[in-house]
Amino acid sequence: MGGKKVGKQKELKQTGEGKEAEKPCEEVVSDINTEVQALRAELEKAQAKAEELMKIRKREQAEFENFKKRRIAEQERHEKMALRSLMLELIEVDSNFSHALNGGEADFGAYRNGVDMIAKQFAGVLERHGVVRIDALGQPFDHDFHEAMLQVEEGDHEGLKVVAVLREGYMIHDQVLRLSGVKVAKGSAGAESSDEEEVESSEEDDPAE
Repeated sequence: MGGKKVGKQKELKQTGEGKEAEKPCEEVVSDINTEVQALRAELEKAQAKAEELMKIRKREQAEFENFKKRRIAEQERHEKMALRSLMLELIEVDSNFSHALNGGEADFGAYRNGVDMIAKQFAGVLERHGVVRIDALGQPFDHDFHEAMLQVEEGDHEGLKVVAVLREGYMIHDQVLRLSGVKVAKGSAGAESSDEEEVESSEEDDPAE
């Protein structure tokens, strides 16, 4: 009888120890579940933040595209207004030419004066838009501003010199719009000095001296 009691006590003791051993495992699982839930919540927050940032990026990109379109439209409008202003000035010149050509029996002097006034008016239009003629006549030949259309040998200057303008050249602001087509003359001064140098060189090399 006593032996059975002792055995039963041992069994109860072992069962209690088993339950105590199982309790930490349940706590670990609970802790893991809690951590998983916390990580899931953080992931959801990160996803929401990423979606918000993506929306902001798309909105900023759309605003930038709209800004570019507005700038292009504004630039085109300014260009059209500038062209309109130029055309208004040019049609005024054209109108004056028409009046000059249909002026009836005007004498040649009056006709010439009228054409001269129109030419000055047109030059003023060009200048107001930054376009000026290249002053080429009498200048040393320069490839950056002149295009040689004819070349002759005359004059006592050195190098090449513009002696006639066959086609007007123009600058717009500080850029060449069209080269001046010119007639250039090769002077004799450079050739004479070259001949003198050759003579002096030949005298120095003459063995008879």
